[in-house]
Amino acid sequence: CTQRIGEVENALKTFMKGVEIGIWKSPYKRFHHKRLYTVDDDDDDTDAASVFTEMVEASSSSSSSSTTTTSSSLFYPTVLVTHLKTSFHAIKEEVAKISLAYEPEPEGLADGSWTVLPLVDIDSSTQKLVWKDGVQEAMPELTTILSNIPEFESCVVVLGVCDAYISRLTPGTHIKPHCGPTNLRIRTHLGIDVPEECFIRVADKAPSRMSQGGFFVFDDAYEHEVWNNGTRIRINLVVDIFHPGINDKRLLNELQEIRQSTDANVAKANSWEVSSSPSHSSPSSSMISNSSHDEL
Repeated sequence: CTQRIGEVENALKTFMKGVEIGIWKSPYKRFHHKRLYTVDDDDDDTDAASVFTEMVEASSSSSSSSTTTTSSSLFYPTVLVTHLKTSFHAIKEEVAKISLAYEPEPEGLADGSWTVLPLVDIDSSTQKLVWKDGVQEAMPELTTILSNIPEFESCVVVLGVCDAYISRLTPGTHIKPHCGPTNLRIRTHLGIDVPEECFIRVADKAPSRMSQGGFFVFDDAYEHEVWNNGTRIRINLVVDIFHPGINDKRLLNELQEIRQSTDANVAKANSWEVSSSPSHSSPSSSMISNSSHDEL
């Protein structure tokens, strides 16, 4: 509460006390779900709160990019980013044309207006991933890509704390400092329509400028906050995958079962009929099934 009303120094002292008495490992990593499963990570915030940025040049092919990482690539979702990058222009067109209703972000974290369009759900009868009403029809490229990323499906179905959604911030919006609810996921932002002067801060790192066509990947169990200081709405795609440091054997077995099922489904497809436009290349099924075991 002290942090929310601007008393940052007092809040940090409280968080440090929580570390001293063993509530948290870091004053910046304060997830509130019970730690049911253990995760291999580094107690040193310099490494554990790694953030990664990658640019897709909107004016050139998807293969033209630059990457900056602050630490080991352990946390970087290479498979997911590769296929989102390949289909960036098609995804951007789908988001621009979508007519589904956005919802106010429920936690009331923003000064300004923060709305989201949830994309996924879980079928209560089958415990399988399903798309929200109208999403698959409106976004065939994106939903086909995500359906063939086992690290995404297993994150949603097995862990129950993962998501995919479109996030919109109006000009002048500030999302207050907060931590995600769990340490079991890694969060990826893709800038769909990003004005200048949009920033995100993770832990005690300097704010990073967010960019159109840019990827921003981080462990959102760490404290983070976001600003849209631009003059138009900022639109991002947000996708979670399971944390690669999870080491609970029972949980890993469940994750592996979904991965094998997804790989089998991909192997049956001769090609991806994702986009009707010949100007957008779609990821091949072989690219995903061959790389998903090795990249993460």
